[in-house]
Amino acid sequence: MDKFTSVLVFVCVSFLMISCTGGDTSTTSNNPPGSSTTGSIGPAGGIVNGYYGANITIPAGALASSVDIVITPDSTGAPDIPVTDVDTAGATYALTPHGTAFTIPATVKIPFDADRIPTDATPVLYKAEPGGSFSAIPTSVDNNMLTADVDNFSWVIPGYASTRPRMVYALTDGGTKVSSFKITKITGALSAATSSALVGASPISISVHPSRRFAYVTNAGSTTVNNIAPNSVSVYQLNPVTGSISGPTDTKQANGHPISAVVHPTGKFVYVVNEVRFGSPIGNISVFSVNPTTGALSAPTTTADSGGAPATALAFSPSGDYAYVTYMWASGAPSTYYYTVKTFTVDSTTGVLSAPIGSVATGDTPWAIAVTPDGHYAYVAINSSSQSEVRIYAIDQSTGVLTYQSSVALPSAKPSSLAMDSEGRFLYVGEQQPISSKNLLVFSINSANGSLANAWSELTGTGSLVGPISVVAEPQGEFVYAMDVTGEIVQYSLNAGTGELTSAGSAVTGAYVGGGTTSPGDPFFFAASGTSPVWVNGCTLGCAIYGGGGGGGGGGSTPPPAATHYLNITIVQGGGTVVSSPSGINYSTIAAELAKNASGAGFPTGTTVQLCMTHTDNLQTYDVKWTGSGGCGGTSSCTSLYMNHDQYCTLTLTPTSNR
Repeated sequence: MDKFTSVLVFVCVSFLMISCTGGDTSTTSNNPPGSSTTGSIGPAGGIVNGYYGANITIPAGALASSVDIVITPDSTGAPDIPVTDVDTAGATYALTPHGTAFTIPATVKIPFDADRIPTDATPVLYKAEPGGSFSAIPTSVDNNMLTADVDNFSWVIPGYASTRPRMVYALTDGGTKVSSFKITKITGALSAATSSALVGASPISISVHPSRRFAYVTNAGSTTVNNIAPNSVSVYQLNPVTGSISGPTDTKQANGHPISAVVHPTGKFVYVVNEVRFGSPIGNISVFSVNPTTGALSAPTTTADSGGAPATALAFSPSGDYAYVTYMWASGAPSTYYYTVKTFTVDSTTGVLSAPIGSVATGDTPWAIAVTPDGHYAYVAINSSSQSEVRIYAIDQSTGVLTYQSSVALPSAKPSSLAMDSEGRFLYVGEQQPISSKNLLVFSINSANGSLANAWSELTGTGSLVGPISVVAEPQGEFVYAMDVTGEIVQYSLNAGTGELTSAGSAVTGAYVGGGTTSPGDPFFFAASGTSPVWVNGCTLGCAIYGGGGGGGGGGSTPPPAATHYLNITIVQGGGTVVSSPSGINYSTIAAELAKNASGAGFPTGTTVQLCMTHTDNLQTYDVKWTGSGGCGGTSSCTSLYMNHDQYCTLTLTPTSNR
């Protein structure tokens, strides 16, 4: 089970033709020998077939007398499925008569949709008895069926224990698209691209909101491309089950040359680092508020302005109370800013960074910054041939201000990217200039003083590669990904004890290095998402993110409740409209929403939301089925949900001709 709470997704999938209403158990004429079309099974045993391949095999001797057995997709009278720990990937099937017991276990096969199973989850059947509760039973997978042995009857449902897929998001196709790749849960290997969306001119970086519902791409070009404005940040939607990316759904311009978008730890704000090194230098941060429903951004506020020293990187303390910004040199830039890392306080309401409360020297060309999950240490990569190193700073736990501790020299390597695993065990350093045929270094972090010790090193490609590199540690701390100038994403699994990296499969080719390939180029990022030790599931925005568990603690405080929660709607088939009360969801045509496959709206905590659908297809009649969390369910035209955390609801319209 995932150690974090999950939200429930009830899904009936059209291609499986899972009916969401009751029905008979009739079978085709080529039933297996011994199968029964009437459901009457006696001591000799037999097979009862239900909808879409579902069946029950009763062995000889399991029953003492004949029983009329039925298997049908119907949740009437079933116990509630808990809104934590269980997500579903198919219809609930009733096995009746309830209470039937077998002296020899019967075998149940239930259809499920493998595409609804995130890559970090394993499908399993959950079973419940009248008056009881659903719990997992030993299950095996047989193509699109889940198979399990049962000693008695009532309800079973295919499910899994996870809330979000594990994905990598990267720029592709020469920088014209952003694409999603699934992470294989055992090895960390990446799939081929599962979805893509267009981007603007000269994209540099992509980042993912900690809720895993939105992504942000910075477009640093000077022209409008694909109707996306220049010098901007675009918002993309992420499917909460498949991880697929679509959009953009919103674009806002930034002040200057946007090189990266950094999401505040609470998820309430997005910060875009603006850097212009030539002409009239610019070095500031654009801060945007995040719409909790759509991920859309407010108009920007300019903050942390250096007066001309180009900003290169931004990181936050785990609490989000402090921000750390690095600045490099440019002609005419104030000497009080360049080659420094500044500490700012963060306004929790507006996100604005207050005037620096601390400043410490970095050396020539600070290029990347990372902060430990416990908030005790910060690391800055110095991308300079004359001063190539990683600097270590201690963070004052009372003031947030940095103090220089020591440095690790990387002669002529020009480190350009830093990443850290979610438990603060290892720091990953990408070198722009490979040294001794190594350009990806792993350092173990001494939790007592922040010092670094060499743990492992790799060359991410073949030959003496020279150019930018970006490194990502996925949130669960199992895998590491690196992209270099060759446009390959190399994949590694991590030995948590030693820091050793092991190849997780063939590199993904065709990725795009943002920011150009000339030295030093621009800092660029790709992103990895998954269940994080530092994010509270079921909380749209406003929750504190650190609870002290999983090695990611930041004080162990209990997160405050969110003011708003998100209702996600999935729709199968077409032929009607869906409207919510209170307002927020208004789909004029369901068919138009099918391409999105997941949409919704935000509602205040404690709200009861009613969803109602109306048929518009005069040529067909449908069976209606609502399934989901928070009370979503039933076969009438309307259903209601209670918004005490993020909720999910699926409307399945099954043509009656498919019964």
